[in-house]
Amino acid sequence: MTEKIKRGKPEHVPTPELREEVSNLAVAGVPQKEIAKMIGLCYATLYKYYEPELTHGLSRRKGTAVGALQKKIESGDTAAIIFFLKTRMGWREKGDDDHDEKQAPPATININVKQPND
Repeated sequence: MTEKIKRGKPEHVPTPELREEVSNLAVAGVPQKEIAKMIGLCYATLYKYYEPELTHGLSRRKGTAVGALQKKIESGDTAAIIFFLKTRMGWREKGDDDHDEKQAPPATININVKQPND
């Protein structure tokens, strides 16, 4: 019988240390493609072996951001309140309508020029 020869890199084996590192990087907000580069994997391999850590880390980061925004809103931070109202409640400022050239009349400028000897 002929033995099959495996070519390419050996299959990746996740370790508890790598799982923790991926999770910590995801929680810190590092983009997933950057995480892959940092630990020496292609993105597909990273996602194949570390999808739970990536997803959980991103969820924790989002939760932290939402919590911080909530604290700002509760403290009366006007910018945070406006941000929330616009992004989550659909509020818009007066005049934020999408402009359609067909609806907006063109600007008109009238110039009166006096000719010499008139």
